[in-house]
Amino acid sequence: MVNAAANGAVLTISGTPESERDLSPGDALFEAALGVILTSAPVIAAAHTLTGAVSLAAINPQLLTLTPAERKLMSEWLHRSIAELRH
Repeated sequence: MVNAAANGAVLTISGTPESERDLSPGDALFEAALGVILTSAPVIAAAHTLTGAVSLAAINPQLLTLTPAERKLMSEWLHRSIAELRH
């Protein structure tokens, strides 16, 4: 979506005679993209984080691309996180 909008802005600006060019749409597009990407708000709520951690803990034993030691370490981290998120 960003690529399409940026291409549209570039084509519109470059297709306009230099003396008539208005760069503000390109600036507005850039600011809008940054506004979506750069944010201080959490991406997911704590309840969703807990749900994700519990779900990952449930399938952890099935993640056979990990070594047994890696699965054990992930299990420890997830269970610690789950306990913290429940409080």
